[in-house]
Amino acid sequence: MEKPSPSCKSIIANCRLDVNFDPKNKIIYVCSGKPQYFTATSSKCNGPITITYTGRKYDPCTKKICGDLGVYTTYDSGIVLDAYNCIRPGTMDTLSFTADDGCTCYKFTVIFVYSPCDCYNTQTCCNCNK
Repeated sequence: MEKPSPSCKSIIANCRLDVNFDPKNKIIYVCSGKPQYFTATSSKCNGPITITYTGRKYDPCTKKICGDLGVYTTYDSGIVLDAYNCIRPGTMDTLSFTADDGCTCYKFTVIFVYSPCDCYNTQTCCNCNK
């Protein structure tokens, strides 16, 4: 078996763990210049879950995260992005979280990307990127 080059990042898993990548795209596409709300859901059926932002640029007093796409505000039910007006296409924010159900702590990442082609009104979304 060939070893990966040092520049490649490997995924390390226990031999009893089956690792697969879901082929469905999970990136959240956002539009510039307008607030957008994304709800949080969980498959846990009983007991509380605490979701905590673990990344940088977070103000715990205001519950705001400053990103490259805009300012995110966290709530118990989801996250609001107040997107900046002029964003370069392809700009991305990667937000890291942990979910703790009292027994286990899970790490997960949410990826937001600005894609003017995925906006409802492409003409408005593309004006500042010409």
